[in-house]
Amino acid sequence: MLAHAVSTVGYWGATTALLVYAYDQGGTWLVGVAAFVRVFPAAVASPFAGALADRHPRERVLLVGDLLRMVTMGVVATCVALGAPEVFVLTLAAVNAALFSSFRPAMRALTPALSRTTEQLTAANVMASAVESVGMLAGPAIGGVLLVASGPAVVFAAAAATLGLSAALVAGLRPRPGSATVARDSPAAPRASLLSEMREGARAVAGDGSLRLIMLLTAGQTLSYGALSVLIVSLGTEVLDAGDGWVGYLNAALGLGGLVGALTVVPRLVGRLTTSAAGGLVLWGLPLCAIGLWPNRAAAIAAIVVIGVTNTLVDVTLNTMLQRVAPADVLARVFAMLGTVAMGAIAIGGLLTPALVALLGTRGALVAVGLLLPLLVLCTVPALRVLAARVAATVPAAAWLRGVPLLAELPAAALEELARRAALVRAGVDAVVVADGQPGSRFYVIVDGRADVSVEGRLVRRLQAGDCFGESALLRDAPGNATVRAVGELRLLALERADFVAAVARAAGLTGVALEGHGNGSIVAAAPRHCA
Repeated sequence: MLAHAVSTVGYWGATTALLVYAYDQGGTWLVGVAAFVRVFPAAVASPFAGALADRHPRERVLLVGDLLRMVTMGVVATCVALGAPEVFVLTLAAVNAALFSSFRPAMRALTPALSRTTEQLTAANVMASAVESVGMLAGPAIGGVLLVASGPAVVFAAAAATLGLSAALVAGLRPRPGSATVARDSPAAPRASLLSEMREGARAVAGDGSLRLIMLLTAGQTLSYGALSVLIVSLGTEVLDAGDGWVGYLNAALGLGGLVGALTVVPRLVGRLTTSAAGGLVLWGLPLCAIGLWPNRAAAIAAIVVIGVTNTLVDVTLNTMLQRVAPADVLARVFAMLGTVAMGAIAIGGLLTPALVALLGTRGALVAVGLLLPLLVLCTVPALRVLAARVAATVPAAAWLRGVPLLAELPAAALEELARRAALVRAGVDAVVVADGQPGSRFYVIVDGRADVSVEGRLVRRLQAGDCFGESALLRDAPGNATVRAVGELRLLALERADFVAAVARAAGLTGVALEGHGNGSIVAAAPRHCA
């Protein structure tokens, strides 16, 4: 988070300097080009970066990306200071943008692996959003001051320094063994090519309607943001007639709103993720309409602050839902696809906005862009309901699995993925769920009702909600040693053998419990804690 904070400050300071530099060199049209080149290369490079983050230690991907970005940003500062042609500066900015694509997928994919509960995961996402908001607040504000005092070259040099500090912080990152990525917790397998891994991530998104919806909503949000990044320049310099410094101040207001949202509003609203995301998208767009209809400095600052609050809310909710819906072993690649969609939409929004301004004027363009997100939410209401049901369905199941001693150490993301694989089954009065001497095929957690455990016809224990059984036969690959019979109606959460054994193996690896081989490659903890 510290590395993310300092690099974000540098990124937003450099972004402000780049847009002002482009405006001074070529007006609104060159600002559109600058907005395009600062994000579009990241959209192109993001799938490759995501595949790397699923293949290599994610902390190493963060470090190398920071170092390469530091070097290119230093060269940008040198070119601007020496008065090099704009094409060189914009080309180097494009290279830096491509390198930037490595950071977010690796960081976002690392976060759920380090979170033990869904509450921790949401809190971590709120913190990440707060960090970004601080960067959006401090970066443009510092950039605006340095622009007035010294010019763009100094801002770019300062950004390079922040990336060096970020690299130094990331170099000290030491994730606990087995937590960095699901893929490295699995048995060794032949490694596919990067291109194949990238296609696997794309297939995961293409085959899942919920993931496609999250991508679409993100595209709408970031398209609006790309347009706003261009409109802020003409808003500050032409409509408000406030000068170059106000470009930085308006961007800082966006960061201030994000920080306020992360610290106050967002933690109270993310409990209902889908509703919060939809409401946030609507409230993202409406302030833009207000700016276009009532353009004055106080109203513009207030509206941008509101956009910052809702931007944080949308970021946290969409990212958390994606982390809870996407398969863990391709999570970095799915986030890379999200990065491609987001950066591509920002680039397109920035590139098309000058034409929209030429057609409608700055005020008309603000109103038109502001209406986009409310209309998008209105058109996707049925799909939002499906997503809400899917996200909500995993929460109770994950909570039941968290109470299983053998699975308690699994990160939240792994538990939620396991919950998605679990089946809710019912057993009638006196139904035999597990029979003594029969091979085991499933692991069970009682959700509602009671069951009797008997050995050779003798009752040894009565189970109730929260208790579990069936693990011994699965882990030892041996017939069951007891009969479990329903007492009244019984609801159970059932996991297939392969899913349960793999999860126990991973949990044992996280806690350092020794594993021993038994039977046909099955495993059992050397000192297992049985459920029943």
